[in-house]
Amino acid sequence: MTPYFYADNSQQTTNASANTDTLLADFKTAAAGHRAYITKLQAGNFSNAIDNQVRLQLRRLATYGTYTSGSSITPQPKVADAPAANHTSSVLPFLGSGVLAAVSVAQIAYNTRGTGMWAAFVDDEKIGMVGVGTAVNGAVLLDSEASGASVAVPYDVTVQE
Repeated sequence: MTPYFYADNSQQTTNASANTDTLLADFKTAAAGHRAYITKLQAGNFSNAIDNQVRLQLRRLATYGTYTSGSSITPQPKVADAPAANHTSSVLPFLGSGVLAAVSVAQIAYNTRGTGMWAAFVDDEKIGMVGVGTAVNGAVLLDSEASGASVAVPYDVTVQE
C-alpha cells in the first residue's frame, strides 16, 4: 500500500508567562484500528525578527480525562489526488483533567530569528498513533513554551497514513 502524506499547519501563539506550557495543536487517529505517523515538525517565525526562545514538544497523554480538542483543521494531502485524511487535527486543545506524559516523544528548541525542525529520517523514528483518537495511544499533542513573551508560532506537521 502506498503511504499518503498530509500537511497539518496553522499559526498559534504561546502565552506570555515563562515556563508555562500552551497546547498549540493535537493530532488524532480517526477510527479504531487506524494508524497514522507524525514524520516531521517544522516551526519558525514570519514576523519581525526578535530574540525569543521557543520549545515545542510532541507529547502523548498519560491519561485522557476530560481532554477536548479545539477548532478543527482539515489536513491537506501533499499529493493532489490522495484521498481525504483519516486522521484529525485541531488547534488550541483543552487538557481539562487529562494528564500529559512526563516525557515527550520529540522536541525542538529554537530562537525565533530562525526556524526549528524535527524529522523522522528512518521508519523507527516516526511517531505512531493507533486506535481511536479518544484514547491515549491515538493522540499526540503539540506543546509549546516560550521564554517569557507571547510568541506567534507558525508550524507545519507532516502526517503519514
